[in-house]
Amino acid sequence: MSSSLPLTHGIALDIFVSCLFNSISNRLEEFTPKANWLGGAGGEGSIEALTEVMTANGFVLLEKKELPLVLREHKRKYQWVVSFMSW
Repeated sequence: MSSSLPLTHGIALDIFVSCLFNSISNRLEEFTPKANWLGGAGGEGSIEALTEVMTANGFVLLEKKELPLVLREHKRKYQWVVSFMSW
């Protein structure tokens, strides 16, 4: 997203805003009620819904990729997941 802000004496400042999203898309109602899930209560299409919201606000999707991620649950238990990342 880019915009220009007018400054004094006819000088403009270009502002570039970047967002990086990284998610394992874990749907747990204990954290967020289904009614508030991006993409609907079924949870399907949340990546597409996020893309729609961001592009409607002037952001441009540059790249999407899946990244491996290891979550440490406690001292002896780890979980291997694949997260989704976009920027």
